[in-house]
Amino acid sequence: MIWSSSHLSRRESEILKLIAFEYSNREIANKLYI
Repeated sequence: MIWSSSHLSRRESEILKLIAFEYSNREIANKLYI
């Protein structure tokens, strides 16, 4: 998933990156632990 940073402030883009990172970690963890 690619965020368009041109529409977002730097803080918003950082928050979205963190959310996406956490979400992907959970997806990976779910696949590993199921």
